[in-house]
Amino acid sequence: MGEHWDGLWFDEQQFLSDHDRVVVYSRGRLRARRTGRTLKTSLLQWISFRDGLITEFRPYYHDTSAVLATLAE
Repeated sequence: MGEHWDGLWFDEQQFLSDHDRVVVYSRGRLRARRTGRTLKTSLLQWISFRDGLITEFRPYYHDTSAVLATLAE
């Protein structure tokens, strides 16, 4: 994330948890590091934990075409 985005602002977040997993719905804005463009979007994040550490992190973007266009130089 840090390689491609230099700004991230959330307007809304909702969390669901089940023992060692958390699903996060986020709606907000991301700013591309290389282009300076800002993307308004929503995404889901699947996060798994073991022994208090993150073992898996999977982001699912609502509109991957918009993500790619924002990052394209």
